[in-house]
Amino acid sequence: MNSDGEWTGMLGMLHRGEIDLAFGSLIIDEDRFNYFQMIPFTLHRFTFATNQPKFQASESSFEKPFQTDVWLSCVLAYILTTIVLWIFANIHRSYMKKRAPPRDHLLMNVQKNIICEPGKYRFPQRNRVLQWSDNFSRKGRKNTTLKEFKALEPSNRSLSFAKLALEMIRIAFRQNLTLQNARTSSAKAVLGSWMIACLFLTYSYSVVLLSFMTLPPMRKPIKTVEQLANAVNNHNFKVFSHSSKAVLDIIQSNPLLNGIVEKINERKWFFNKDGYPKNLGNDSAIIDTTKNLRIRYDVKTFTNKFISDDMISVVQAGLAVSKTFCCKKELRWHINRIIETGEYKKCWSRALLKAFNDRPLEVDQSSIRPLSLYDFKSMFYFLIGGLAFAG
Repeated sequence: MNSDGEWTGMLGMLHRGEIDLAFGSLIIDEDRFNYFQMIPFTLHRFTFATNQPKFQASESSFEKPFQTDVWLSCVLAYILTTIVLWIFANIHRSYMKKRAPPRDHLLMNVQKNIICEPGKYRFPQRNRVLQWSDNFSRKGRKNTTLKEFKALEPSNRSLSFAKLALEMIRIAFRQNLTLQNARTSSAKAVLGSWMIACLFLTYSYSVVLLSFMTLPPMRKPIKTVEQLANAVNNHNFKVFSHSSKAVLDIIQSNPLLNGIVEKINERKWFFNKDGYPKNLGNDSAIIDTTKNLRIRYDVKTFTNKFISDDMISVVQAGLAVSKTFCCKKELRWHINRIIETGEYKKCWSRALLKAFNDRPLEVDQSSIRPLSLYDFKSMFYFLIGGLAFAG
């Protein structure tokens, strides 16, 4: 029925008495039921189809290998480990400094006991031995002993927190360790656990990052009717539909799509009987029955279209005959017989197979690709930021 209230197409011919039977899966609505005798034999499930979501190349791909809670846990573990190790290192330095006797007293003990055993002196506070050659003179012995003793003397400099923090970062980046203050068993245990944790984290991060860069994650597809309505209302998203009043009424019957029908009529987002739009953009969708969409875009492996499982509406469909038709009862019996024997389902399967064989393949070749300069954009941002900070 057009805007003037006149029936068009097969229903128009049936309404004018030119034919007695309109054969097809016609939607049964209130207007058609009042004018014609409808014989239902199937259901029309209306849904929508969009393009398959593309791969999402993001500048923050370096964050993708780990979730947010993992990153926060790593930062927290880094801070706590650095604080604990710094405390252990400085406590050990203070303890050894208190235990060590005055320097003059130690020098006196060295000079006093230097001739007790040639070439060897046992340092009582640290249980360490100073050795030198027997060919040295007594003066040479004193000078050599003093030099070696200064090497064993506790350092007055404490380990700074900033230096320790940088050392912990060096471990995370698999660099050599230059830390010499972690001498206690507690400090070594903390440092060893941090090294093992960094080993697993860095290897896991490297493997997953390479996967994300070579095969980026896909954008979130529009799967539900609610997501479709939000995309049309909040973004520049198009929805194509059939121009039939019955189809538009079905779309409008869904409370989530009330405002979409007005945009479809206003902007003429229609596809005609010749077929769907040839070039469906990434910001577009098609609303039609699942049967029609499956005939065109069924096999997901060989097409770049996505058919939603969420239904807009489900209506009955069938034949339309004139109310003065003589054989309505016999026609209804034969239709039910065809459906019960499975002939209708067999015909539908054959039509679907034929459509698949005649359909050109639309395989997306962009799933696997070599790395480009865009994939390393975040790395260059870090490099430029570090150079700017250093300058």
